[in-house]
Formats: sequence, C-alpha cells, structure tokens
Amino acid sequence: MKGRAVGRVSLRCCALLIFLIVPTTPALGHPRTLLGIRFMRAVNFVGGLEQVAGMARVPFHFQWQPFQSVHFSYGVEVSSGLFINGGKSHPFISIGPTLTWPAQDAHGWYVTFSSSPTLIGGSEFRDQRRLGGSFFFTTSLTLGWRFYHWRTGLRFQHTSNADLGSTNPGVNMVGLVLAERW
Repeated sequence: MKGRAVGRVSLRCCALLIFLIVPTTPALGHPRTLLGIRFMRAVNFVGGLEQVAGMARVPFHFQWQPFQSVHFSYGVEVSSGLFINGGKSHPFISIGPTLTWPAQDAHGWYVTFSSSPTLIGGSEFRDQRRLGGSFFFTTSLTLGWRFYHWRTGLRFQHTSNADLGSTNPGVNMVGLVLAERW
C-alpha cells in the first residue's frame, strides 16, 4: 500500500512541477547545461540493486519567486543508464522537470527536486522480484554543493509505477551525483 501512495504522490509532483513552469518570469544571467554521472544503491531491495547513470540537466531561462527573497530555477533533466542486480542489468531512460533552490549559480549549497517518467527495459530482477511493468515515475531530492563549475550531491530517489502495474513494490535509492557545468 505504501508503494501505491508514494507512486501517486510522484505522479502528482510531476504534474505540479510542469504546471509551475507556466507562470514564470525571465531569469537574469545565462544558464548552462550540467553533464554528470550518478551512482545509486537501493535501501529497500533485498539482494542489492544499483543504478549507474549519465545525466544532462538543461536550465530554462525562467525563475519562480514565491517570496521576495526566495528564487527557484527550472530545468529539465534527461538521464540514461542501468539498473544492476547481480548478473542482470536493465537499461532505463528518464526525462522530467527540475526545480532548484537557490536559483543563483554561485558557490554554496543547493537543493534540487525532480519528478520524471521513467522507462525501464525489463522489470524482473535476479531474485525473481518484479517491479511491475516498464513505465515508472521517479521522484528525487538532491542536496548538494556548487564549487566553480562543479556540482556534487547526495541524491535520494523513489521509483515506482504509481499503481499502474499488477505489483508496485517501489525502489528507494540513495547515492552520489557529480556534474560539471558546460
């Protein structure tokens, strides 16, 4: 039941991020693309499940300012890689909106939230555990540090099928992100 509720929340978060992009104002400065890699490990998957992925995050020329001193920036993140479980690996691709605070591209801490549709090539892993289909939603929160043109962070993510499949155990992962601004 928990997986279904989290999956529905992921679906709603994705819709909310897309909805929030519309009423934005032009941002100051010139946003640049981030290219990076991430290494994740499941915390709730018996038998071990890892993710290795390449990612590109393209910022939009928009900001959202809900309060006088709070600015968020929008972007879109595309990632592709492998879910690895024992000897089996499954390719995936994911694309979706991101929301980052603070919007300024300066040295220091940042937080990025994203929610994106995800396609996984096969959902049965080594121990016969099924994730329930090939279409999923991935919601993530990254706490990170910006320095020069580098970004590093700790990413927390949940992937589930939003109760669209026969089973929906969901996968919770934690891992490291390293990216460079181009």
